[in-house]
Amino acid sequence: MVYHGENKKPLGYDVKSNSKGCKTYVKAKSISKNRMSKELTQTDVSEIIQMALADDVSFEAINLQYGLSEDSVKKLMKKNITNNSYKHWRKRVKLFSERRKHYK
Repeated sequence: MVYHGENKKPLGYDVKSNSKGCKTYVKAKSISKNRMSKELTQTDVSEIIQMALADDVSFEAINLQYGLSEDSVKKLMKKNITNNSYKHWRKRVKLFSERRKHYK
């Protein structure tokens, strides 16, 4: 999982604690409008690629963090990684999503 900040929460998620002190991760409400309208920096692109390559980060989490749709992430990946790596990533994502519908 890709983590952000000192509290070590996954990107695109907030931490909730129950009465017993157990932490759970819930999807963040939304990203700021400012974040959605700005151009992606090379650092942003690198972070998105890292998130997309991680099997436990969903397209929805990437959308919450960066405002990119699933198709936009696929286009970004195809443009920034080798063709062979892209094909292997898509194959892995498709197999993974068949097993768990709420992931990529």
